[in-house]
Amino acid sequence: MKTRSNAHRSLGSLLFSVGILLGIVLTIVTAWPDYEATLYFVRMASGTLTTLRCPLLITTSETATITATFNNTTDNALSPTARAEFSKLGVFRTELTKFSVEPHEKKRLEWTISADDVDMQVFALARVFFFPQYPYPSREAACGMFVLDVPWLTGGQIFTIAVGVCLASLLAGLVLVESRQPPSKRSREMVNAMRVLAVLILAAMLTSFLGMWLAGVALLAISVLLVTTILYMVATRPPIETSDT
Repeated sequence: MKTRSNAHRSLGSLLFSVGILLGIVLTIVTAWPDYEATLYFVRMASGTLTTLRCPLLITTSETATITATFNNTTDNALSPTARAEFSKLGVFRTELTKFSVEPHEKKRLEWTISADDVDMQVFALARVFFFPQYPYPSREAACGMFVLDVPWLTGGQIFTIAVGVCLASLLAGLVLVESRQPPSKRSREMVNAMRVLAVLILAAMLTSFLGMWLAGVALLAISVLLVTTILYMVATRPPIETSDT
């Protein structure tokens, strides 16, 4: 019975490790492009555009869409101007859009981005700038995405599969480890540490997905420190008997 219990525990540890590694990778591939975008474009606006929405991943075979919304909360019709810039070897690709927004209405603008906008080999980067329109100041935001050479899938499909495998691996791994751990203080401490690690990784993923790359990186750094603690606990754990009786 102990041999079977050890096998289940080992399988749980393996699944949990796969989930953690996937979470780390997903955090990095979504936070890194946004960081590069902040360095790639020179900031010009006095305010931040909070309505910019970009895909997290794209592939070489797809044309994706980025959007930004202008919300007119005044009692007057406005005619703002937006400029979208996209990474490019050499000169940026730029699109200038002048549009109208009725009082108390919103206008959503769309632009396309694809592998044609790749720079630095794997990044597609974009910035949207709203020119000042009284009473609104100039506003801008930038985003980035990894471009994956997987032409038979879209970035959204890859992202969904990766997140699904990550969550399933974390959950299955924790269940197997918790159900097969011996009732000792060290084992309880290890399981608690794994739970905290899973929460930290999920929080790092979520913040990175929402564009808060700095918070994602900070949470990822804390997660790595906790990983070293768990590895130390595993290395110093007393040996477990493997008798079949």
